[in-house]
Amino acid sequence: MEQEALIRRNLWLDPREAEMLFGVFAEEFMDAVGPRLEPTTSAKYRSFLDNHLLPQWSSWPLAGIFNSYVEIEKWLSELHEDYADSSVASIFSLFSTILGAAVKARNIPANPCAGIRVTSGEFEVENLVATPVQALRVSMRLYESGLGLAGFVRVAGLLYRFPVGRVGRSAAARVRQ
Repeated sequence: MEQEALIRRNLWLDPREAEMLFGVFAEEFMDAVGPRLEPTTSAKYRSFLDNHLLPQWSSWPLAGIFNSYVEIEKWLSELHEDYADSSVASIFSLFSTILGAAVKARNIPANPCAGIRVTSGEFEVENLVATPVQALRVSMRLYESGLGLAGFVRVAGLLYRFPVGRVGRSAAARVRQ
């Protein structure tokens, strides 16, 4: 009776679909999205698949990954032993994207990657400071988005108040005058 209600509400998932191996689904996903990707993105995804995702998860059924939160966390910890946070985040992002596609394809009920913290959360102060070029790009985007000179001046005002480097602060001072 419960299955019939799920079927009527279009919430029922065929358990046979969840038995598809991650490697098979990942290749189907790449075949589907590959033609829309830039060549560099496609090459990056292929590298992540061949070097990180498929060696670990290829023979796992999607349902097995869905039910293996601890295994995902262990795998992330192993990646962190050899790679920088940004690399681990990129690899995990593709893993999560593929599993998100499995949810949309109705192979699994939810993405097991949801809510998993990928990086340590630690940061270096110099990474929080915009370079003058980054600030100029933001200013230009605000200007082009319809805010006109007001958007440019807002960013320039922020540059004047917060550390952006000597060039940025002096440029902001000139704009303010």
